[in-house]
Amino acid sequence: MDVKQEVQDGDPRSWLPETKVPIIEHETNSDINLEDLQKLQRLDIMSQQTQDFTACNAAIRELTELASNAPVSPFLFCVLETLAKFLAVERIPKKASNGALYETVVFSAASALWGYCGAAHKNTILNDKGFNDAFIRVFPSALRWINFFHDTFLRDLTQNVNLHENVWAGAVSFLDEAIGNPKMFNLLGDEIIPAVVRLWVLEVECNNSFSSKHLPAKLLHKVIACYGEDHEDEITSAMESLGVSNTAEAAIHHLSSVIGDESHFEETRSETMIARMMLSTSMRLPHILLSKGILRLLIKTLSYATRESYTDDPATSDTMIWIIQNSCEALQVGIVRTTGVAMCRQAFDFGILPPLLRADKWHSRFTPAHFPSVPYIHARFLIQTLATYTIYPCVLRAAAIAIEKVPTKLGANLDKAGPMRPAWKQFKKIVQERLQVPGAPVGPFEPLRCSNFFCPMTSPAESEVISKRCTGCGDALYCGPDCQSIDWKNHKKTCKEMQAINDGEAISCIF
Repeated sequence: MDVKQEVQDGDPRSWLPETKVPIIEHETNSDINLEDLQKLQRLDIMSQQTQDFTACNAAIRELTELASNAPVSPFLFCVLETLAKFLAVERIPKKASNGALYETVVFSAASALWGYCGAAHKNTILNDKGFNDAFIRVFPSALRWINFFHDTFLRDLTQNVNLHENVWAGAVSFLDEAIGNPKMFNLLGDEIIPAVVRLWVLEVECNNSFSSKHLPAKLLHKVIACYGEDHEDEITSAMESLGVSNTAEAAIHHLSSVIGDESHFEETRSETMIARMMLSTSMRLPHILLSKGILRLLIKTLSYATRESYTDDPATSDTMIWIIQNSCEALQVGIVRTTGVAMCRQAFDFGILPPLLRADKWHSRFTPAHFPSVPYIHARFLIQTLATYTIYPCVLRAAAIAIEKVPTKLGANLDKAGPMRPAWKQFKKIVQERLQVPGAPVGPFEPLRCSNFFCPMTSPAESEVISKRCTGCGDALYCGPDCQSIDWKNHKKTCKEMQAINDGEAISCIF
């Protein structure tokens, strides 16, 4: 049986290639007093008795406590070696079960992971060569256990709640310690990141039913905070391997949970980066997830950042600039790589203009000498992306409505030194000129109620019919089948393009 088949059969032992690791070098057992040595031998024997779940659990619990409290010494390394024996790959069950023996093995494995975490946390010895070797030695087996937890145990919410919580916390804490050790992460990062991303997605499936101290989202934020953008390729590759919908739904969930919360300021930054990375991959996201999810949330993020009052604090200012730039970059990538017509129209509908204009108050505070990396992407986004798509009537109409909704004071009081003032003037000029072209939609405009530009309904009072969306693309809005039929000639091409993006078959609109 090949590796691919083994994975499909649910055996997590084929996830990783065998890794040759150095043997832990420490003083001989003669440096451990006789009483402690006898205790270790007794616990070693008990921990191997998985058929006697009471004895096994008791032994692993005691070993975990010893690892969490013992100072760096030959005794600590012997405790860790005993825990490593229990984490041997051969012990991993091939399938889930609800029996006492199965729960014993799962609980003991999670506790063994906790033992390594406790030793690192108690002794602050993350850079100690001996401990690094101990961690590296056990890592392949530990990661196989974590993959097993992910695939067969954590997904099963019918399992014992306390055991579920213990397993979740053990897996996350073990990975947390690995991320926190730069030397180890540089060596094992390619294997750590996929495990973190898989748990990040699973967190959404489990409905956040775990302690806030042990959330995979925090692990992903830690990777980004500690190692910057050096591992974008590994993160996006892990996202792609998990599927478009799963990853997009996780990104939407996590981003929506942190936007606007001052206590999650850095988390907002990290989740914005995750959304940007996801949009930069080769994944083709369904339009509904882009427009109603990622697009709306990125605009909300941009709005949140630009509403903040200016501060002279360098850290806050740098973070605000970063969020503004990356929100704009992600929006630009999302629009350009998809059906830009629909996405641009929805961006205007969702209120993109005010936060773009407010971003100037942050950028105008800096000169190239103070902040040389400011690329003024918010101005480029307005002119090179949004304005470009106003050649399409539906986008032009949405842009005209959006301009009217921009607060007068905001539009008039842009900083003269800021890059947005000329861009804003140019954008309004482009829209006004295109509104004068024969065949362009004629104002004054009301919010869109029907995608048919020849729709006779000019106000809500004229019809009580509830508008419905095209079932082909999920974007076009019609007040009735007559308008849908009239507009099909104009909508046909866009509809098929959007269906292709959604990995659907290009079929006719069905109202």
